[in-house]
Amino acid sequence: MSLSKGAKRFRINMLILVIEALLPFLLLFALNNGYTNLGRVTSAILVLGIIYLVVFK
Repeated sequence: MSLSKGAKRFRINMLILVIEALLPFLLLFALNNGYTNLGRVTSAILVLGIIYLVVFK
C-alpha cells in the first residue's frame, strides 16, 4: 500500500518540523556540557532547516 504524493510530502514536512522543534534543546544540552562540535553541527543543521522552511515553503 503506497502513500499518495501529497501524504508523503506531508509526512516529510512534519518530520522536518518535529526535528526543527527538538534541535534547540539538543543545542542547549551541547553548549551546557561543553560539547562544542555537537553544538556546531546542531546549530548548522538548525540554520539549514530554518532556511529550508523559509525558502521552500
